[in-house]
Amino acid sequence: MKNNAKGITLIALVITIIVLLILAGVTIATLTGDNGILGKANNAKIENEKAEIKEMLSLAVNTIAIEQGQKQDSLSNYYEDKETFIENGKLDTQKYKVNDYQYDGENKIVTITMYKENGTKNQYEYEINLKTGSIEFKNKGEIVDPNKANKISYETNGGSFAEGTNVVTEYKKGDSVGFISPEKEGAAFDGWYLNSNFDGESINKTTKDMNGDITVYAKWVEETDSNYFTYNGSTITGFSDAGKEAFKEGKVKTLVIPKKHGETEINAIGSSAFENCSTDKNTNKIDIEKLVLQDNVIQLNNCTFKNCTSINELTMPISLDTVPNSNYVTFEKCNAITNIKFTKGTGIGYSYGNEGRIEYTPWGISKANDIKIELEEGITSIGNNTFANCTGIKNLSIPTTITSIGTKAFYNCSNMVGKLNTIDNVTSIGDEAFKGCTGINGTLNIPTGMKKINKYSFEGTSIEKLVIPDNITELDYGSFANCVSLKYLSIPISLDTIPNSNFVTFSGCESISKVRFTKGTGEGWDYNNSWRTQYTPWYISRNNEMSIILENGISSIGNYTFYGLGNASFYYTGTQEQWDAITKNANNTSINNITCNYKEWYYIGGYKWNVIQKV
Repeated sequence: MKNNAKGITLIALVITIIVLLILAGVTIATLTGDNGILGKANNAKIENEKAEIKEMLSLAVNTIAIEQGQKQDSLSNYYEDKETFIENGKLDTQKYKVNDYQYDGENKIVTITMYKENGTKNQYEYEINLKTGSIEFKNKGEIVDPNKANKISYETNGGSFAEGTNVVTEYKKGDSVGFISPEKEGAAFDGWYLNSNFDGESINKTTKDMNGDITVYAKWVEETDSNYFTYNGSTITGFSDAGKEAFKEGKVKTLVIPKKHGETEINAIGSSAFENCSTDKNTNKIDIEKLVLQDNVIQLNNCTFKNCTSINELTMPISLDTVPNSNYVTFEKCNAITNIKFTKGTGIGYSYGNEGRIEYTPWGISKANDIKIELEEGITSIGNNTFANCTGIKNLSIPTTITSIGTKAFYNCSNMVGKLNTIDNVTSIGDEAFKGCTGINGTLNIPTGMKKINKYSFEGTSIEKLVIPDNITELDYGSFANCVSLKYLSIPISLDTIPNSNFVTFSGCESISKVRFTKGTGEGWDYNNSWRTQYTPWYISRNNEMSIILENGISSIGNYTFYGLGNASFYYTGTQEQWDAITKNANNTSINNITCNYKEWYYIGGYKWNVIQKV
């Protein structure tokens, strides 16, 4: 009997375990899976995040339309890049992260990918139709970490990097990382491409929209046979008989000056060496269309390429003087050029003595064309007057290695369009460097390595937002005169904005509606009298409804700084107690009513609210 009882008990135990497992399976199935309790809860979170982000994007689109007072389909310039959209749409990028941003100017479509910080670890892609303002959900995926280091691989195609070259092999999304040029015996480097077929345009650095691992491919052009030339020592003097025959047969359509002839390094090209290398209807020869002068060429002479009227693409060292004699112009009548690549040469851009000489450069002669300018990584300076009055320049790629931009370097390049996004490492910008560049727009962040902004350096540009960091201690006169599109200004309170009242720094800047004062040295500049203060940018724009924000850390406000600003509203980011401790010198009656504890925005349910406390 005892054995039977034990058997029955064991069977009952097994049955109980089986029943429990079945019940557990039912419970797990109920909890998990897309239709389970947990799955449904997660899906609800996802749908909530999608709705929150769409609602916030809708609010941003409406904010831009309302604040700019324009029709939706005329607001595309506020969407052209991520930073401008975030700023003008007042997106909360602390709570919601933008992982990707693409602007399709032709179809006026923005594709934006966002995720919620501390959310479900999903990211959501939306399309904003700028013609209608509609927002459409497109896709969902797992978050790509924006801080992830992406790999850069270089396919040099037989080339190599010079010994000691610092080749960057990683980048993060949003970084601008330059690609150093390799070397190859018997060939000239012709650019990096994102595909092995060399389709599309060449690139010299990562762009802010790139993400993920990339491979760049080196393109090369073979040097022209050194036996095609005659020589006087290290100077090419013209075509040899073999060269003349090759030219007639169309074999020199691309002319690449070789580095060497035998053991002799070539460093110069003589007077009239290739003069009249243009179409000859009697011989049907093919013209030189592409000219490559490698870094070994350090001297050109009179009429070297005169009448080479078919050259449309030019590669040359930026350190090379193209106008050794303006009476006998080196590139006379070479007016078909549309693409110029500057290699680094010595790294230091040649400085032309005056803007009049630029008329005789190949880009000055071709300025009636639309010209693309590309500057190689490794170039450290752009010389005086280099591109002055070159109205044909529309596209310009400035390398990350540039530290100095010379006087009148881009003076009156009125068709050069876009933001100055890659000047972070610049420490010096010369007088009138960008004067008259009316196509420069968007936000201008003055580099933190600079100490002084020189006279007329940005006069007449179309910048809308100007950020002057605390390291700037001097403004020269006329620096931002006639920047009539300027609406937002961030500036140290210790900086004198009126170094010369005869040549007012912000003359004509009458559209400013928001000024943010950073602390600078902490001590506010003393304007002494009402006559001087009338030339400050905030007084010049006094007829606008203006917000003036003073940052915590300011220790004093100088005489007459805020005199006569009846239309301004004042805000302070510190507490009332900190505000009371600031020394407020005479004739600043406009700040008698100020809002303390000011934070520009915080968010509840996707909407923005001011956080303020009146004094």
